[in-house]
Amino acid sequence: MGEIRIIGGKWKRSKIAVNADFKLLRPTLNRVRETLFNWLGVKLEGQVVLDAFAGTGALGLESASRGAREVYMVEKNKVLFRHIQFLCHKLDAQEITLFCADVFQLHKPEWQNKFDVVFLDPPFDSALRFSSLRLASSMVKWGGLVYFETNQALVETEITPNQLQFYKQYRAGVVCAYLLVKGLPS
Repeated sequence: MGEIRIIGGKWKRSKIAVNADFKLLRPTLNRVRETLFNWLGVKLEGQVVLDAFAGTGALGLESASRGAREVYMVEKNKVLFRHIQFLCHKLDAQEITLFCADVFQLHKPEWQNKFDVVFLDPPFDSALRFSSLRLASSMVKWGGLVYFETNQALVETEITPNQLQFYKQYRAGVVCAYLLVKGLPS
């Protein structure tokens, strides 16, 4: 069993247990999350956020800790979902709404252009890469941000059909982290 920590906000330094035996779980590294939340800065205050592949819950919990008004977290694995539920209860995270579901099946019409920030951290080496970007583009507002974490570099032709543009990028080991912006309509 390992752990990661919430970096900033009202739950700063709170620890999140991570089950190292869980093969598909690849939590966003502390240094990558720190870079991401430095990029976002105060942009989370009062925002509506979606953590589409919640895993450990670190991105959604960090967002709530830093002042997001509403955080929706989706995790289809029941064991991971129950762990996130436990953490939300422990932290009294009233601003978080959890769903134990596949984000592609859960996608609701009212989520169209709803979110200010969408976090995408799907399993590496999966077919979810392209469908995740398409889904995020449909759910993020114009001018909103999409964080995408992958093990392969993104190219312009992958993001422009989804009305997304590169904003910032970072690499740490095999992790390629991108902050994309949904382009404003012309």
